[in-house]
Amino acid sequence: MASKHIDWRIIAFIAVLFVLAIAALGAIQLAKGDRNGQTELLALPASPLSSNQSPDEGETPSPPDVSQEARETTVPPSDSTITPSSITSESLQQSQTKEPEIAVAVAGEVNAPGFYRMPGDSRVQDLIKKAHGTTEFADLNDINIAAKLVDGTTLTIPGESKRESSGNALVLRKTLSAADLNPPIYTRSGWRETHTTRQTIVPSGPEEASSTEKPSDSASSSTGKGADGLIDLNTASETELDSLPGIGPKTAEKIIEYRQENPFTSVDDLTNIQGIGEKKLEAIRKYVTVR
Repeated sequence: MASKHIDWRIIAFIAVLFVLAIAALGAIQLAKGDRNGQTELLALPASPLSSNQSPDEGETPSPPDVSQEARETTVPPSDSTITPSSITSESLQQSQTKEPEIAVAVAGEVNAPGFYRMPGDSRVQDLIKKAHGTTEFADLNDINIAAKLVDGTTLTIPGESKRESSGNALVLRKTLSAADLNPPIYTRSGWRETHTTRQTIVPSGPEEASSTEKPSDSASSSTGKGADGLIDLNTASETELDSLPGIGPKTAEKIIEYRQENPFTSVDDLTNIQGIGEKKLEAIRKYVTVR
């Protein structure tokens, strides 16, 4: 019997190809399984069961009630929710209660004298701050820093009295006081004079009552000072007119006689009275008004 020659190289080559095919097929299946596992992990919802519990065989876990969770986590409406209508009403109320601006001026011993527009409820101290404060020579002893500013007025901060040498002697040169430079309402002395209550003497008997009751002259007893401390030229008494700088009793009588025939329409009408010129008018302008 003749012997057959076997080519082992061909058999080995076929075996290697078979092994490589099996390995490639296994790798493909393994990669596909990994992708499926990751997809299931991503899509799998959280199980409502605890880690110690497992679902019964043959039962599939039910997904959680998303609507129930949404209801539980929904934030209830708050009573303090801000709406456009509430913002509009608050802004309107604030604008209605806000006082209009006033125009005032400040002069004298301040760092930035000039004309300013201020809120309607501003005080003297607010205007001083607006003018960057006072200088080192300012005299605030008689300034009423709590007084409310009046539209159209000027606040003047006086300076301290200065000592100057005259030859071999020192001379104290006095400056105009706060009362001389400002409306009465801006000074402490003017405020006290305006708000001091007059004591009324009550008669004890009819005889004393008859002796104390005397007809009063409207020209000498009526008051012409308003809430702003300014003297009204049309209603001021002779005593009040006499208190003005440069106005004596005779000039006060002339003012009263003039207004009886020609009521004042402007402070400038004072120049129509004999004895009152431009300089005197400017000296008393800040103390008087016409209402």
